[in-house]
Amino acid sequence: ITFEVVDVTPQDTVELVLWGPYPTTINRTIAETVGVAYDMDGFAIGIQALNIKTIGGYPRPDKFDITASSRGYDKNDYGGFFKESELFRGRGDHRFWGNTAWRTGFGSVLQAFSRDRTKPAVIRGYTADIFPDCKVIGSSIAIFGCPGSRQTILETIGKIEIGEKLPHPVVNGKWIKTHPPQTIFIANSCNNSNVDPYLAASKLTPATVFYYDTPGPFRDHGEFRHFAWGDDQYSKMVKKITNSGLLLGTHSLSNLLNPNTTYVKNGDSRLCSLGYGKLATDIGTNDTEITILDPTPGMLRFQSNLVRIGHELIIYKEMSKTKPYRLSGCQRGVYKTKVIAHKAGSKCDKIPNNPIRGNAELNDEVARNLAAYCHKYDVRMMSFDGIEFTDPEGQGDFSRARFMQNWWDALPSDYRSKVIISASNPGHYMWHMITRFEWGDEGGCYDVRSSNRYYRNMNLAYYYRNFLTLFMDQLEITPRLTLDAVEWYCAISAGFDADYRILIRKPEEMLKNEATRKVLQATTAWQNARHAKAFPPELRYSLQDPDAEFHLEQIAENKWKLYPRPNRRDRTKLGKPIIIPMKRKLTQEEIQRFAPVRMKKYKVTATCPTDPLHPPTSIVDDLINADNYWLARNLPQSVTIDLGQKETIKGLHFWPQWGRVSYQFTIEVSTDRQAWNKIVDMSDNTTYIKHDDRTGARWFDGYRFHLEKPAKARYIRVNLLHCDKSKDGRIIEIRWF
Repeated sequence: ITFEVVDVTPQDTVELVLWGPYPTTINRTIAETVGVAYDMDGFAIGIQALNIKTIGGYPRPDKFDITASSRGYDKNDYGGFFKESELFRGRGDHRFWGNTAWRTGFGSVLQAFSRDRTKPAVIRGYTADIFPDCKVIGSSIAIFGCPGSRQTILETIGKIEIGEKLPHPVVNGKWIKTHPPQTIFIANSCNNSNVDPYLAASKLTPATVFYYDTPGPFRDHGEFRHFAWGDDQYSKMVKKITNSGLLLGTHSLSNLLNPNTTYVKNGDSRLCSLGYGKLATDIGTNDTEITILDPTPGMLRFQSNLVRIGHELIIYKEMSKTKPYRLSGCQRGVYKTKVIAHKAGSKCDKIPNNPIRGNAELNDEVARNLAAYCHKYDVRMMSFDGIEFTDPEGQGDFSRARFMQNWWDALPSDYRSKVIISASNPGHYMWHMITRFEWGDEGGCYDVRSSNRYYRNMNLAYYYRNFLTLFMDQLEITPRLTLDAVEWYCAISAGFDADYRILIRKPEEMLKNEATRKVLQATTAWQNARHAKAFPPELRYSLQDPDAEFHLEQIAENKWKLYPRPNRRDRTKLGKPIIIPMKRKLTQEEIQRFAPVRMKKYKVTATCPTDPLHPPTSIVDDLINADNYWLARNLPQSVTIDLGQKETIKGLHFWPQWGRVSYQFTIEVSTDRQAWNKIVDMSDNTTYIKHDDRTGARWFDGYRFHLEKPAKARYIRVNLLHCDKSKDGRIIEIRWF
């Protein structure tokens, strides 16, 4: 059933219409973004906003209507898709995007709203753009009920999309929500002169899309007409890509404006204004100090140091904090704008400069420009990153959805059936257009296994409950990436049937390195088996589990050997394999053989009180992540690991906190916790921790120590003596071999 606001009385005073909240007794699974409460064995009730003026969720008191991210314990029932204990092990809190549907004590609520956006307003310091056609009249929703199966829910939403003329992307003749295209894409940043090695490397992978990551090819991001290496060279490169059998993908920071655009070089009057004031006096072409009268709150609040007077753009070094407000150290005529004299009383607008953006009128044009580029070059994957850059319009989710809707409306209708769309910010209305919402990695990491495993699982759970294509994150192929590590990653992809992005740098070196070639080829083997549905359903949970390890070996066309890796400390050892795909069910013995092998838990004690979020056990949990560490307050402090029995120690790998910080420490071993043997002495260390110059802390190697003489030990003690940046210290992980 649909509802629409057809009239309000009196029209000039109704600021907001709230749809709901409509209570339900369903709370087994809540799809917060798409707006459905469902019980897979029972019933589903959902709400759908039928136009962009209707926002899914509950309105914020500050009128800045963005889809907020909140934290809470995930109580959703995923119907056996994955085991909660395996998906959420170690974390109770999870991220939820929006509240179009929201769990309550009695069940759940469904809700949406619409605002009158036709009147002047200042929202969060932004002078909000006015939209004359956006009154609450015309706001419309659909409420639906149906059996709670995922297939039936999607079929019902699909009928609503078609019947109400909402965006309904169809690829290869099938709706992307029920038949998501399986897409692995290879990210890069190359030009026509060096694209060939990237294409050669991509042939070793399962990539179907050649994806241009930001900064991408554009010389005039915002106009999307000219390219860094020349228009002709870009056309030649696109032809090479498509001739190689790959589709073209583009990553765009939405309405960001490159200084090379005519909009910036002409000081366009449609550049976004964060606030403004008036010139106190005339200024000539040589003046480098400007006095401002009557600045608006936005002029004072926002941190940008770029202003526009007339069509001239000016960068200043400093703005005084009290009256008279002076802009000093002014650099006139920046971004190739023309330096001219200005009269007292002229308007001085503060323009965002990181990045430069347009107002609503210019954003509409940018969206149309991007649509024209996509159609001209047959872009088959479009990623809208930075959609929040429309926020200076002051209208939150309305502006974000409006930008994407304008892009969609500008596309030829036959082209819409070809392009796969993703976005970096979730939104209820945008759900109709996109295949997935997509976020980058969160937090620093050392290796693939430690990289954002809980963060990735939260995202997978979000995608699943909101009926989106499952997507992991970015798999960067580097010389560091071992075969066992990439197979660990690919197994999780197969277990969830999830896509991911491959990032390749320096492909010439990779193609010369036989080990790296094998890593690339392994991604293809795993994806071929995944697409062939070769993995036994009984192993689904094991494939998903980050504590499980596997090796896959192709033995014939559409036939593979799948091995367990039963020893996580020695991944060269393989267990007894099975041949997949299988026509029979696995035996309990086979299922158990492929079950995850948990790392031994060690007793760890420390000399300082335990921080509940960063306990001593963090140093032996096999996670090398910037957010996962033992917090040692008020150095010096010590932490001791009980190995449970005597072992022979040949070396150590030690990760204290990374970054531009140095630690002084010693490491000792003992067989009885009485007599200690110092095997590492870094008590005079003053050097910073070594890390990769390009990726910084993300590829931190820590300290590796090889002992000249092996030592017998049951106990390992780390004495953290001093940190040059803090009175406290952090240890992320220690391993021994």
